[in-house]
Amino acid sequence: MKRPLLGVAMALLIAQPALAQSKKKTGPSFSLQRSSSDGDKSDLKEQTILANIENQKMIIELEDATAPEFPLMVAALADFYWDLSEVFFRKAHSDDIEDAIFDAERTGDSPALDKAKKRQRSLLATQRSYQTQAVETYRDVIDRFPSAKKIDEMRYYLGYHLGAMGRRGEAMKAFSDLLLKHPSSTYVPDALVNIGDYHFEENSYREALEVYERIQQYGDTAVKAYALYKTAWCQYNLAAYDLAMDRLLSVIKLTKSQHEDGRRGAIDLMEEAQSELVYPYSKIGKPGQAIAFFRKFVPTRYLAIAAKLAGMYTEQTEYVKSNKLLRSLMKEARKARKGEQSQAHMVLRFQRQIVNNAHRQVDKGATVSEIQQLISEYQKLAPDAPKKFIGKERAAIQQQILEIATGYHNEFKATKAKRTLEHTQLLYAEYLRVFRDDPNAYAISYNNALLLTMTGKYDQAAAEFEKVIAAKPNGKFADDAAERAVVAYLKNLQVTNQEMKSEAEDDLTRRELDDKEQRFIAAVDRWMGIVDRRGTNPETADNIPPARFAAAKILYNANQFDEAAQRFSTFVDKHPDHSYWVDSARLVLSSYNLAHDVDNLKKWAEAFRQNKSLMATDLREDVDRIRNEFNFLECFKWEKDDDPLGAAECFLEYAEEFSTAEKAPAAIYNAGLNFFKAKRVQKALQTQTQLYEDYSEHELAPKALYSIAEIFRETTVYGQAADVYEAFVNAYSDHALARKALQYASIFRKTLGQHDRAVANLRDYLERFPDSETDARVHLDIVLIRDGQPQSAKCIKEVRRHLKLFPKEKAEYRLQALAADGRSWKRMNKNKKARASFRKAVATYDKLSPEERESLPLAARSAVAESHFFLGEILLVKAHWYALKGSEKAMQKAIKQKLELMAETRKLYQSVIGYGHPGWTIAAYNQLGKAYQELADAVENGDVPKRIRKLGFEAEDEYLALMAEKAEPIRAKAVENYRTALKVARETRWFNEYSEAAEEAIAQLDFKDRSVKEFRVKPRRSAANSAMLNFKTEVR
Repeated sequence: MKRPLLGVAMALLIAQPALAQSKKKTGPSFSLQRSSSDGDKSDLKEQTILANIENQKMIIELEDATAPEFPLMVAALADFYWDLSEVFFRKAHSDDIEDAIFDAERTGDSPALDKAKKRQRSLLATQRSYQTQAVETYRDVIDRFPSAKKIDEMRYYLGYHLGAMGRRGEAMKAFSDLLLKHPSSTYVPDALVNIGDYHFEENSYREALEVYERIQQYGDTAVKAYALYKTAWCQYNLAAYDLAMDRLLSVIKLTKSQHEDGRRGAIDLMEEAQSELVYPYSKIGKPGQAIAFFRKFVPTRYLAIAAKLAGMYTEQTEYVKSNKLLRSLMKEARKARKGEQSQAHMVLRFQRQIVNNAHRQVDKGATVSEIQQLISEYQKLAPDAPKKFIGKERAAIQQQILEIATGYHNEFKATKAKRTLEHTQLLYAEYLRVFRDDPNAYAISYNNALLLTMTGKYDQAAAEFEKVIAAKPNGKFADDAAERAVVAYLKNLQVTNQEMKSEAEDDLTRRELDDKEQRFIAAVDRWMGIVDRRGTNPETADNIPPARFAAAKILYNANQFDEAAQRFSTFVDKHPDHSYWVDSARLVLSSYNLAHDVDNLKKWAEAFRQNKSLMATDLREDVDRIRNEFNFLECFKWEKDDDPLGAAECFLEYAEEFSTAEKAPAAIYNAGLNFFKAKRVQKALQTQTQLYEDYSEHELAPKALYSIAEIFRETTVYGQAADVYEAFVNAYSDHALARKALQYASIFRKTLGQHDRAVANLRDYLERFPDSETDARVHLDIVLIRDGQPQSAKCIKEVRRHLKLFPKEKAEYRLQALAADGRSWKRMNKNKKARASFRKAVATYDKLSPEERESLPLAARSAVAESHFFLGEILLVKAHWYALKGSEKAMQKAIKQKLELMAETRKLYQSVIGYGHPGWTIAAYNQLGKAYQELADAVENGDVPKRIRKLGFEAEDEYLALMAEKAEPIRAKAVENYRTALKVARETRWFNEYSEAAEEAIAQLDFKDRSVKEFRVKPRRSAANSAMLNFKTEVR
């Protein structure tokens, strides 16, 4: 390959002579890229130089042409012409002109673009004219005064300026004249460099090499290092890679020495040579040795240089080599080196290169996987990375993901390949994990939601549509997202037109909607608002009736009958041609009936009776039945008037008067319910018992038995409640309430300390009601019950069974099971096995994404906090056994070991605190306080070294006083941590054994402190830190 010129300018920056009677010249170090952004200064400079030119012309006219200084005065005029050309170059590339060109190109404004470019061309033409005047002036003075002072310097700058103008042939003649006519000039090495560069640019590497090597004969010149550097590139281009490597290493050694001697510019060339070691190394070096090699020769930038090598492997399609080196670099970057700043953030740059490698290999699966890893690394490393670095890296990651995702999306549009669709969606999701707040995230979020729908991930699609709406409620995609969100919800809701609820069979207790149900109903209402505002969209019109019906049915299934009835009645009104029309009418009547809303029930029954179309269906039977039951229904009015005793007596009177009527058992049942509401507990029990015994074959008999259990539950007679619930399950195992009854039975057995019976109920539950969604949680309750019993072996056995039965359970359950296992082993003093279980819990947590960690419930966070806590305790025990006794050397070693273990322990406890569980946060601070207290005691009460004892009692006393003084700041840290533990306890009202220990410790350590002795508050919590899973939360 042809190496681009580093530039004569940089090489010759090291040292340049100056022409007499003119300002000091920068010579070859001059760069045409320099420009001024300050127009006023440029104008001022122009006027000053023009004045200098006129003055110099006047001086020349007045001076005798035969005077020895005359040629130098003419050369000074040439310098002024060149300086003036630079002014016009800066003007041509000023911010005003460059911005005008950029804006015109961006907006497509051709007239403005032509105007700006015309202005720029005019300025550059003026620049060229002044450059020409400078060159011609030099030629004139050289031709007229070939023996003038410093004629060699003039010949050199003639060549230099010709080269800068691109007139390379003329420049070479000027340099050749210098060599021929002034072989002893100090400018010979500089001329040779330019000649060498000329051959190099012409790809005549052998000729260039010969010239560059000739320069070395001139000793320690300003261009020696640069010429040596160029020999390396000649050798590289001649495929002599070993020699190229040798030359670059020589350049590094030479320029380092020059830099130490104060040579200006040496450091720049050294860094350039260091950076370019990768070129020959890529040809002859081994990837596995690259990091060590570059660390030796480029110690401050070896990671970036080695990454450049990996990039070269990529360009050569040697992806395996590249990835291997990059993964080694990631491992190297994560190493903590003493006295060096962390380089862990460089992992992001290396991982981006790995992503690029996967993408270039056209491996979509690997590309997506590596991008997911990249995002995970970004989330971990970004907070502690240098701001400037992470700002650039964030932009690079963003651009990389977008380019790949957009490419995949366009490919999918052309090929319709399912896997390409899935990969595109995953990339959009990864992008949004980090860049959701960026301006283009709005459109990407919408596209992601569409792709989630197309891939059948309807729950995720609905959630993403919700985010689109939340991001911009009045945005471009808001209305469409509102419709599509409902459609996505519908796909997974599976709301069917099942049979009506029955007072005899179903639990009619009002249930609050879960989050998913609430989101769906809100989405339906939002969409209906759009329909009212904009009209019906023909593409989604067919989804409106199912959406309305589903929203009403969700409320009906949750026993929220009043609102359900209103929605069903809206459906009846708006969709008379839909297949759900009759069912909706029937559900209106059912809702008001189950709500005991007699007036509305009568109203709608009469309304439906007037509708000929409805009366032509089987709904007529329901309407007629309701009209025949008006006497029974009248009793519900007492309920509506909040008079349960009146309602109970009304129902009993009906049952006695119409003892053979169909509704007689229902009247007795409702009488029992209302007696209980009226706090007539005994009467309620008698009424339900009467129903159960007198109508044992009636469909309400099971509900009567269940109501008896409920009465015992509500009056906290848990033993009898559990007995009746269990009897209910055994008698009516297929009843809709059997599941709930068994849940209550297990809860009360556990509450009463009847652990074996509680476990038996839970096992019975798992057998009777298997459910992949809840089985792991139910079995975890068995584990936690066993964890609370003395026989730890039972818990360990149950955990083993749990882990085997549910290998893919939710992390929140796995964390609690592993923590229970660790606690059980710890109780058995099997610390090695306890440590293994606690470590597994921590490892499980570490694998979770930030979002998954954030969503963990308190019990799960308690489990992982506890696991980290006990791992720290093990280290503290180890630190405790390092005694401060023996020789001074032994004591210093023990102190060092204690401090190292404490540092490691503190790190673990900081993790505990980070979980945000109050109980374990208190415990962590208390144990840190305890650790510092023990260290302070050890320092203060350690053995007096033998050397000190030999000096006598006074020396011993002085030593002990010194140790006591050193112990004080350590003890102060102990008090600080104890205080923090108590502060957390007070703020959260969470008190446990560790808060008590902290209180006692402060009382012992700080006799001036009165807050502990005086502060007392009634605890809101005073229990073990581990929160058992509450099975009752599932009972509705």
